[in-house]
Amino acid sequence: MPGAFTPTCSKEHLPGYIQAVDKLAALGIEKVAVVTTNDRFVNEEWSRQQGLFTNNQEGDKITLLCDGDGDLVKNMGLADDMGFGIGVRSKRFAMVTENGKVAELVTDEGMDDCSSTSAENLIERLTPEPVVSELGVDVKVLGGAASVVAVVALLAMQVGGPAPPAAVGIRASPPPTQSRAERPQKNIPTESTFSLIDQYLKN
Repeated sequence: MPGAFTPTCSKEHLPGYIQAVDKLAALGIEKVAVVTTNDRFVNEEWSRQQGLFTNNQEGDKITLLCDGDGDLVKNMGLADDMGFGIGVRSKRFAMVTENGKVAELVTDEGMDDCSSTSAENLIERLTPEPVVSELGVDVKVLGGAASVVAVVALLAMQVGGPAPPAAVGIRASPPPTQSRAERPQKNIPTESTFSLIDQYLKN
């Protein structure tokens, strides 16, 4: 997201993920990690203002990560020059990883647009296509995703959507599924740069 305390990130992008975190969990997302190129003191205060801290303890469902020097986003090819007075920051992006590999990646350009990287759009991308069973009933094939982490980047300066339909207790035979690899993606980082995300999450 382009930054702690910036208008779009504070009013739309981060609140959208806070409101949608349970819907994302139902789709297999185990952790939502918000990356900014702010320092930890800025992120800590921003987290409090967004209601992510209770008694100085970060919430279990959303974690704010500090990429103060921008090394993470630069190595992933997701840094951009945001112009005079702001400089090189993280692009606004949403990434889903499975077992250490990037499964989904979408980006938005500039400071104000978060249409592609919104929680609502990510939920839509992760929700499987409806399948018609032998009884003619539309069902959702919900795939269980192991070790899934959604990483949402907010471009940093100093300064949500309908719930997916519940699965119907009728099994399609066989249940065709749509591979995430078949969906359009761009600028997917290499597996070697992904190790940086693991390092940030462990720390």
